[in-house]
Amino acid sequence: MNEPDDYGLSPVQTLCHVFQEHRAAGHGAFWSTWYEEVFAHRPVLELRKEPDPSDLSATHEIQSIGHVRFGCRLIEPEQGATIVGAVVVVHGANPDTLEDECLEYGELARKGVAVLVIRVRGFAGSKLDVGKALSCAEQWICHGLETPIHPRTHRCNWIISGAVADIVCAYRAMQRWLEESRSSSTAVALSGTSLGGGLCMLAASQLADSYTLDRLAIELPSLGDWWWRLDQPVCDGLGRCVKETIGMHPTGEEQSREVLSVFDTAAHARRVSCPVLCRLAILDDVVPAPSAAAVYNALDTSPGLKWRFVTPYGHFDGGLAAARRVALWKKARLNFLDLNQSPQEAMQRWEPELGRI
Repeated sequence: MNEPDDYGLSPVQTLCHVFQEHRAAGHGAFWSTWYEEVFAHRPVLELRKEPDPSDLSATHEIQSIGHVRFGCRLIEPEQGATIVGAVVVVHGANPDTLEDECLEYGELARKGVAVLVIRVRGFAGSKLDVGKALSCAEQWICHGLETPIHPRTHRCNWIISGAVADIVCAYRAMQRWLEESRSSSTAVALSGTSLGGGLCMLAASQLADSYTLDRLAIELPSLGDWWWRLDQPVCDGLGRCVKETIGMHPTGEEQSREVLSVFDTAAHARRVSCPVLCRLAILDDVVPAPSAAAVYNALDTSPGLKWRFVTPYGHFDGGLAAARRVALWKKARLNFLDLNQSPQEAMQRWEPELGRI
């Protein structure tokens, strides 16, 4: 297997990459309309009423906008334990079952952190209200992309719009759950991997107007720097599917690029100022490493509250040394998401490790 492409950039150039914004004319109108619809809805975390055959391990559900129920699994601290807050975990493009993914977060629950692992609409565990058409991640990412944002209603059919709403609903539902559980804190953090990292960034951007996100952990964040990304000859993963979809509708390429600009995570990162831990890679062409770095570099978070954990590879098996590095990242992420301590306290022990590859 060939190593991922470096896009003609050195490691330093990759990590320092910044995006050039192409702001769509309808950006503000779309997000204002979206915000009003999503925040008018009052989401509630409930026990799953109707089993979803695509993932029977979903124990709970939340109804999001469009009357779409998405599945999730709640890991609660032991009865009688002091609950110190919650973390909402968002998956990548090829997630395990909810039950399997939850195994990674048991340590947090033992420390009093409630963990809600979710599946956004269309993924296994969240297929009840979206039909069977979205049978794989490639179909998912392209669903509705070819349709422009409506000039009068300012609505968008791209499924990313609904997925971000699902995450915002999960965040708000967990705050309500904490209040009803008489938790010592209503602090909620977000954590997302790859596609989930990009979706969390978009959600954090919209939450910034009305909520205080406690912290954000993102790994290889996707959906950013699209204008650079689409012009690269080397592209894999969901980005390749997006390019192919645009290629099949050449007359609508400009409109599709405008939609991508409205949802560009690098642009939205400028609205995020909470503490952030981010894993970046030197080489990756599934989520191109320079585009992920552009998302991190665009954050409005102060330098003392954001940490960049570097690994040699992203979506690539780089051997034992690379695997060990990823294992360290996972430990650092759990420490960062431990709401018993401040982000600075959590990351103090990891400072010497962040840039080693």
